[in-house]
Amino acid sequence: MPADQIHVYQRIYAGHLPQDIRFSVRAASSVLRNFVGLATHAIWHVLYSILFMGNCQHPVRCILA
Repeated sequence: MPADQIHVYQRIYAGHLPQDIRFSVRAASSVLRNFVGLATHAIWHVLYSILFMGNCQHPVRCILA
């Protein structure tokens, strides 16, 4: 991030930092949780399709292995 951009943010947040930081942390953690959930979901789908499209006779056993 360029230095002049940082100064702009510092000026914007100078008056009400604590409140905005709390809000930003809450928003960021929410976004992060959603992202992790989606990533986990996508990874599970990929693994699931590999297991079922491969030469696996007993998918449940492959998943538990």
